[in-house]
Amino acid sequence: MYCFERYMGHLKKKVKNKAKVEGSIVEQYINEEISTFCTYYFEPHIKTKHRTGDRHYDGGNQDDTHEFDGIPDIFSQAGRGSGKEIQIWLQDRDYHIAHTYILQNCDQLRSFERLFDESMIATNPGITENNLTELREKTYSSWLQKHVEDTLNNNSYPNWLLSLAHGPMVQVTSWPMYFCRGYMFHTYDHGKDKKNANYGVCVKGVTPSSSSEEAAEFYGVLKEIYELHYPGPVDLKVVVFKCDWYDSTIGKGIRKNKSGIIDINAKRHYQKYDPFVLASQADQVCYVPYPRMTQPKKINNGKQQLRYSQEEKYWSTKIWISLHCNMITLILLSNLIHCTLRHYYIQMVNQKILMIQY
Repeated sequence: MYCFERYMGHLKKKVKNKAKVEGSIVEQYINEEISTFCTYYFEPHIKTKHRTGDRHYDGGNQDDTHEFDGIPDIFSQAGRGSGKEIQIWLQDRDYHIAHTYILQNCDQLRSFERLFDESMIATNPGITENNLTELREKTYSSWLQKHVEDTLNNNSYPNWLLSLAHGPMVQVTSWPMYFCRGYMFHTYDHGKDKKNANYGVCVKGVTPSSSSEEAAEFYGVLKEIYELHYPGPVDLKVVVFKCDWYDSTIGKGIRKNKSGIIDINAKRHYQKYDPFVLASQADQVCYVPYPRMTQPKKINNGKQQLRYSQEEKYWSTKIWISLHCNMITLILLSNLIHCTLRHYYIQMVNQKILMIQY
């Protein structure tokens, strides 16, 4: 009867004229049926009562969001900001690093990047790879803008390249939440007091083609969410995350266990200031704190003593309870001794009772 009573409650809410209850219900029911039938002929992008999106809906497929052809994929990623939207002004340092990072992650600009490397090698003979990387991070964006402006008469560059070379606006849009690729990201200030920690970020690094080592994984905390806008006829927009990265050195900042759990040393941070990453590159992780328990080092009277180190605090990227084998042994021995003494005590009490009865 519960389903019937619930539906009757739904119909009773439609009553507008209490003098004629049945007729009022019928009239409102007919109106609801007509409106529901009409919604089937609406455009697919129009949201209705029976066609609402998921709570974590990220904007759907946006493959054809621009009228121009050849737009880089990083400007066509699906995503949706949520929460209070604010406009902030980027500092000069963050502005330069974010713009350079976007240029270096655009596949259509690889040819310009090779030209820059060749010009720097010709200008500075014998330059090392590290120095070339530093020059690329400092002067690549300004060199690209000057190169496009100087060769504009001889080449027909697309409109999106002209907008991209001149850089984004200093004013950016920021949100406390962002939905992307099935993830719900929160900034640290927005989600630090919530039960669900949605501010953990993981990004896989890039490994040179000549190296046989695996790409390093960078773990960090999401601080800010920015949407950069490149003004122009194409209207390019891209979302980047500003993160605080932990040290990615194996054995110092990151420790991998045999069970697949990854431990992060929260006190060691990435030395280089490179906070930005594309929203389409970030994966979500969960940090669970636990105190580190070191190996026993002191032996007194044949007994091992455990030494706890509260100064070194680790974060685990998965839910995991760390228990030392010696601690488990001590707990089991204490329980065994307790049960044995309890058994002998019960026997003694029973014998005493029997002796009294006898």
